[in-house]
Amino acid sequence: MKTAIRNNPLVFLLILAGFALIALNLYLNWRGGEVDVEKIRRNDYENESRRVTAVMEAEVDGQISRRNVELTVDPMELTEEEKKRRLDEFEKRLGSLILGENESLDNVTKDLDLITEDPDTGITLLWNSSDPGLVDERGRVSPTGNPGKEVRLEAVLELDGETRQWSAAVIQNCVPDAENLQRTLETDLSAVNREINENNTKRYADLPDRLESGIPVRWKAPSDHRFILAGSLTILAAVFLYRKKKSDLKNAREERRAEISRDFPYFLDKLVMLLSAGVILTESVYRIWSDYERFQRNTRKKTFYEELGESVRTMRNSNAAFSSELIRMAERLEVREFARLAVVLRDSLGSGNDLVGKLENESILMWRERKAAIQTLGRVADTKLIFPLMIILTVLIVIVMTPAILQL
Repeated sequence: MKTAIRNNPLVFLLILAGFALIALNLYLNWRGGEVDVEKIRRNDYENESRRVTAVMEAEVDGQISRRNVELTVDPMELTEEEKKRRLDEFEKRLGSLILGENESLDNVTKDLDLITEDPDTGITLLWNSSDPGLVDERGRVSPTGNPGKEVRLEAVLELDGETRQWSAAVIQNCVPDAENLQRTLETDLSAVNREINENNTKRYADLPDRLESGIPVRWKAPSDHRFILAGSLTILAAVFLYRKKKSDLKNAREERRAEISRDFPYFLDKLVMLLSAGVILTESVYRIWSDYERFQRNTRKKTFYEELGESVRTMRNSNAAFSSELIRMAERLEVREFARLAVVLRDSLGSGNDLVGKLENESILMWRERKAAIQTLGRVADTKLIFPLMIILTVLIVIVMTPAILQL
């Protein structure tokens, strides 16, 4: 694998880039992941509000609650005329805005929605209650008190320095459900979202260190894992390219061996025929290669004969031994049948045994092996056809049975 990676610089560079991205992400998280934050930068005037995600840690009686919180930070804007117009319009519809799930202020059965900031206009509100024991400044209805008693709610509307006074009478007639920690946090988070937008003249919005219910909190920026994802994808791409390259090389070697195995029996028959006619071994090999070079090489090159031609040229140019060159050719071809032939030829040249008889037996064996290989391929092809035939049979059954089923 190391040799394959060195021979493929693209794979090496992709793997290196992947590890670099992962290391960068880990370094950034170590230096800046989940650090305490106190301010959020506000957009310029006339821009849209920002949506910021933060990690909130709340600790109550030793228990820590962590959650990802999405905050909205409004931009800086508005002229004096626009402030007055917005205040006038907002004052007219404020009574309906604070109803929450109640039908009217004369019959309050659930908590009021005493907003401290209107996200559409940027108006902030400061509430005051004549009887916080019944309805407090956050709109919560107390579990104790006198149902049917009137409570006076007053609000100071403020928009970039411009203020208005607003008041309304509220009749409390119901006791709300008991609240647990999670509900308190949900309500306080809404208040936090309004609080950070009360003063839009600052570049940064201050995050509170304590919620309205008195729970202390710490704010942290969420960890960023984008570089780990990018690095992992890069490494996976490198592994995919490496495995694809390896698979392509393996398929090429298998195809090369199959081509050589197909051409080898024909070569062996030609060699037996020439030797039987009285031609010496080396001359027989040379004639077989010469015939291929004259008649077939221009149409399609064949690996076996190209390797044979390389061996013939080597023997002619360097006077190399015929048996030694056949052994080297067998090593290049990596085909078991030719390696066996090379050994037979080497032994026969040394001992003077009947070479033609041995080659005839080898030829018969080669053709038998090729026949067995073809039969194996045929059985594999039959097996692959089973699934398509099953699909066709299922379709035919559905076509035949559908009219009968529809008539039932």
